[in-house]
Amino acid sequence: MCILEYGTKWVNNAWIYCGIRMRTVYLGHHFHKKNHMKRAVFRLLIISVLCLAVPSLASAATYSAGERYTLDAPEAIDGNLYVGGSNVTVAGTVNGDTIVGGANVVLSGTFEDDVFVAGGTVTVSGTINDDLRVGSGTVIISGTVNGDVNAGSGTITIEKGALITGDCIVGTGSLTLAGTVRQNLAVAAGEATISGTVGGDVEARLKTLTITKDAAVSGNVTYYSDTQGSIAPEAKITGNVSWNQTTAGWQKLDLYGIGAMGFIINLIGSLIATFLCIFVFKKFSEAVAIKTKNDFGTSLVYGLIMTIVFPIASILLLLTVIGIPLGIIGLSIAALLMLFGALYANIAVGGFIFRLFSKNAQQTQITWQIVLIGCLIQNALLLVPVIGWAVSFVFFLTGIGSFSMVLYSLLVPKKTLPNQP
Repeated sequence: MCILEYGTKWVNNAWIYCGIRMRTVYLGHHFHKKNHMKRAVFRLLIISVLCLAVPSLASAATYSAGERYTLDAPEAIDGNLYVGGSNVTVAGTVNGDTIVGGANVVLSGTFEDDVFVAGGTVTVSGTINDDLRVGSGTVIISGTVNGDVNAGSGTITIEKGALITGDCIVGTGSLTLAGTVRQNLAVAAGEATISGTVGGDVEARLKTLTITKDAAVSGNVTYYSDTQGSIAPEAKITGNVSWNQTTAGWQKLDLYGIGAMGFIINLIGSLIATFLCIFVFKKFSEAVAIKTKNDFGTSLVYGLIMTIVFPIASILLLLTVIGIPLGIIGLSIAALLMLFGALYANIAVGGFIFRLFSKNAQQTQITWQIVLIGCLIQNALLLVPVIGWAVSFVFFLTGIGSFSMVLYSLLVPKKTLPNQP
C-alpha cells in the first residue's frame, strides 16, 4: 500500500475526529524565544510534508492529466499510477497502486495493488489483485477483484462471471448482483436484486430486496426494510432469512442514535487532537490564539483567501505535467491548513465564551476549560442548520488565517530599514 494512502488516511481520520467545525483563538502573550518557536514550526512542517506529500517525490510513480489517457496492453508501469482525465482507459499492467479520476474510466488491465477510482462511469473488466474503492455515478464490474470492494454509486452492477474474493460493501440507489462474492455482502440501497452467489452473509438496509431463483447464499440473509422482500422459493439460502420491518418512528430513533454517537465521537476526537496540539506546540498555539484575539477580522480575510487560493492553484498545477508534484504538495498544504485551522478554531470559540463570563477579560493562557468549552460549542454548532454552520465556518476560516499569519511571520523575518541620517 502506497505512502499516499497512509498519509491520506492520517489526514482523513484527523479531519473526521476534528469534524468540519471551526474554531478561533485568542489568548496569549507573545513568545519569548523566537528561535525555539522556529524550530518547533519547522518540525511541524517537516512532519506534515512527509506525511502528506512524500508520494509526489517518489520516482517510481507515474502522473498524467489531460483530456484522454490510455495505457495499452502489454505496456506496464512499475510503480504507482496517478491519472486525471475526461476519458481514462488502462488495459496494461500497473505494478503498484492506481488512483484515477475521470468522467469515463475503463479498467481492463491487471492491477497488482489497491485501486481508487472517482468518476462518472467506471467499468472494471480486468483483474485487481487487491482492494477496489470506487465512487461514481455508475459502476459496472465484470472482471475479478482479489480483495474487498467498497463502492458508493447511483447504480452498481456486478455482472455474471464477475468475481469478488473478499467482502463487498456498497451504498447505492440500485444494486444488481449476478456475479460471485465469496465473502460477505453488505448493502445500503434503494433497491437490490441478487441473482448471483454470496459465499457469506447478506446484510441489507434498503427499500426493496429481490432474491431470484438463481441466487445462492451460503450464510444468513438479514435485511431491514419497510416491506417484506421478494425471495424466490428456489433460491439456495443455507442460513436463516430474517426480515426486520422498519417504521418511520424507528428510523427517526436510529438517526437520533447515530447522531448522538457521532457527536460523542467527534467531541472526544476533537478534545484529544486540540490538547495534543497545544501540548506539542504550546508557544506557537498561544501566538495563534493572541493573533486571532487581536486581529479577528484580518485573520478571517486571510483564512478565506488561503481556503480559496491554495486548492484552485493546486488543481491548476495538476493539469500540467511539470506542475503535478507541486499540485500534490499544494493540496497537502491546503489539507494541513484546514486541519490546524479547525483545531485552533476550537480554542478561539472557547476563549471567546470564557471571556464573556469570566472576570478576567484579558485571559491569555490556554486552559483546559477553554479547550473543553470550545470543543463542546463547536460540535454543538454543527447540529444547528445554516446559522450554526455559518458561525462555525467563520471561526474555522479565522483559525486558518491566524495559523497562516503566525507561521509566515516565523519563517519570514521582518526586514528593518537602516536609520536615516
